[in-house]
Amino acid sequence: MRKRLTWVLTALAALGVSLSAMAMKLPSRPRKTHAPVVLTAPAWQSGTYWANFDHNLLVDFADLAHFRAADRRVGQPAPGTDRVVFLGDSITEGGS
Repeated sequence: MRKRLTWVLTALAALGVSLSAMAMKLPSRPRKTHAPVVLTAPAWQSGTYWANFDHNLLVDFADLAHFRAADRRVGQPAPGTDRVVFLGDSITEGGS
C-alpha cells in the first residue's frame, strides 16, 4: 500500500512539474501581427455639433466652465465686501 501511494504521489508531482513547464514555455516564433482595427463614427455622429461634443468631453468633462461667462459679468467684489456664491446646477439645468 505504501509503495503504491509513493508511486501515485511521484506521478502526480511529475505531472504537475511538466504541466507548469508547458504553461511557462514561450512561443518559438512570433505571431503574425494584424493591422490595427480602425473604427469610424457613424454618419449621424458627424458635423459641428459632434465635433464640439467630443472636444468638450476631452477638455472639460465635468463642465466646470459652464458658468464662466456669468462669473465674469458679476465681476470682482469691492474690497472688504463679503460675497455669497451660489453654485449652479448644470447637471439638471436642461431637464424638465
